[in-house]
Amino acid sequence: SLEIPAPRWGGLLRALVGPTLFAVSDLSSLLVLLPASLWAVAVAVTPRSRLDNAGLERTAIATLSATLAFLTESPALLVVFWVVSNLLFMGALSDIKHSRARRVAAAYLWSSAALLAVGAILWTLGPVGTSKAIALWLVVVAVLIRKGIFPFHAWIPEVFEAGRIGPAVRFSAPQLGAYVAVVWVVPHATPSMLRSLAIMS
Repeated sequence: SLEIPAPRWGGLLRALVGPTLFAVSDLSSLLVLLPASLWAVAVAVTPRSRLDNAGLERTAIATLSATLAFLTESPALLVVFWVVSNLLFMGALSDIKHSRARRVAAAYLWSSAALLAVGAILWTLGPVGTSKAIALWLVVVAVLIRKGIFPFHAWIPEVFEAGRIGPAVRFSAPQLGAYVAVVWVVPHATPSMLRSLAIMS
């Protein structure tokens, strides 16, 4: 695998970022082209009259962010890319006619970002044992919210019915939540946690 190591930062920053910033693993090698492919298809099928510079710029940044997210397992960087994707998606819903969808999505998605951030902090800085288990459960709930899995699904119908379909699909399709679950939760989860996840999914 190809790796870009983290700079030799001090203790706290090094603990949060991890030893490697970006790496091409077996999993990421399969996913790295997905965001760019989705962006190219979205641009190709969108009528020229509906393309605007702000939307193209926002989706290009979202594509880059998702691509970089699929190349890292760093808890801190995953939180950063999670937040960036939330910001870009909220920007796509900034029109007044989408204000309700934006409000509902914001409540859920910013809650998921906060849970993921707290989970990352507990995971990297907390003592081994209970804090690691709590961190994993916080990450699990963040993923369930982002993916819109019951009982955290109320934002999905609101966004798809009253929001904008294109940005909603581009936000959902790269599956950053699933990626975080695969690289962070699955390798460290207990068998009972994995059973609970399977039942909830």
